[in-house]
Amino acid sequence: YLSGDENVLDIGTGMGHFLEQLDPYVNEVVGTEINETRISFVRSKLEYSVYEGTYEVLDNFEECHFDIVTMFHTLEHLTNPVEQLQSIHSILDDDGRLFVEVPNHDDYLLNFSSAYADFYYQNAHSYYFNPESLNLVFVLAGYQSDITGEQRYSIRNALHWLFEGEPEIDQPSRYRNSWKDPVDELYETILTRMKRSDTLWAVCQSDKS
Repeated sequence: YLSGDENVLDIGTGMGHFLEQLDPYVNEVVGTEINETRISFVRSKLEYSVYEGTYEVLDNFEECHFDIVTMFHTLEHLTNPVEQLQSIHSILDDDGRLFVEVPNHDDYLLNFSSAYADFYYQNAHSYYFNPESLNLVFVLAGYQSDITGEQRYSIRNALHWLFEGEPEIDQPSRYRNSWKDPVDELYETILTRMKRSDTLWAVCQSDKS
C-alpha cells in the first residue's frame, strides 16, 4: 500500500513504536494518544508529532491531508466508535485508506476455555466486534470495508490455555519467528477462513456511493 510519499496518522499510537518503524517508508507520520506519559515519551524521546486525541488533529490539519489512517487495537476502547470513524473522513484523502485491527469476538478459543474468556474480557474495552458487527460500524460511519481474519497466536498457545489455564509467559509463540510449521499453517488457515481467528483486520475506504 505504500509508495513512499504518504502522510500517515496512527490513532492510539501508544509508545510510538509503529511510527518509528513506518517513518523510513513514508513522507510523514503523526500519532494521537490520550495517555500523557506516552505522549511525552513519543514527543521527547522519538521526536514525532503526537496529538492528544483525534479532535486535536482535526484542528491542526487541513482536509484530505492523510493518505492512510491506522487504528491498531484502539477501536474497541472508544465509547463512540461510529462518531470517531466519521470524524476521520475530513482529514482522510478521498482515495485514502483506513486500516483497523481489533480482537475478534468470534475467537473460537472463547468457547473452549473459561480461563481465556476471563483474560479476554477487559474493563478497558467499550465494545467487542465480530466480522458482522465490525462491518456494520464501518457502514454506519460511511466506509466500505474488506474484513479478514488474522491469527496471531499458534496452536501451542491454544493448548497452553486449555491445559494450563493461562497464557504463555516465558516464550509466547506470537513472538517466535519459527512457530509457523505445517500444523500451525493449517491451524491458521482454518481459523482465518472461518473468521474464528483471534484478530480481525479491516481495510476501508470512504463509501462514495
